[in-house]
Amino acid sequence: MRRKLVREHLGLLKPDNVSSINANSHPLPVKNDYDWGSHEDLLVEDPLSPAFWKLLTSTAETNTEIFRNIFHAVPDDASSCLYGSLLMPVRTTAEYDAFVTQTPYGHVADYSMPLEYIVRLLSNVRGHIVNMPLHYLEDVQLIHPGFNPSVNECTGLSLRN
Repeated sequence: MRRKLVREHLGLLKPDNVSSINANSHPLPVKNDYDWGSHEDLLVEDPLSPAFWKLLTSTAETNTEIFRNIFHAVPDDASSCLYGSLLMPVRTTAEYDAFVTQTPYGHVADYSMPLEYIVRLLSNVRGHIVNMPLHYLEDVQLIHPGFNPSVNECTGLSLRN
């Protein structure tokens, strides 16, 4: 199950034929078909190997860059100008405002991008994995002055006046 899930996240599963019924179409106790020993299976066999780590990080980096350039996806650590020519951090609300476009969420951020460019980039997306933004809006003060949080065992925060 771990190998199949990792392969799904990395885009290494072969597409299912939705019109055919096979062992994977049935619930338990029917066993699923799995291609043990295939090239894709061997790529995810050892999650601690340097080859697996390189595959994982390169896939996440590629997907992140594509989504950053096409959709200006947020949250994100860095913004980019058209076609990825300049990377800037998104650490303040002003940088956020400069990065986010007025197009609806889930749409292409810049309608002037050529369709061929968009299709070419999106065809390189593999699986679902992207880099986790660690510095997104890190310079924005989220707890406003006057709010005095204290640790509470159940909720983590409580208000004290």
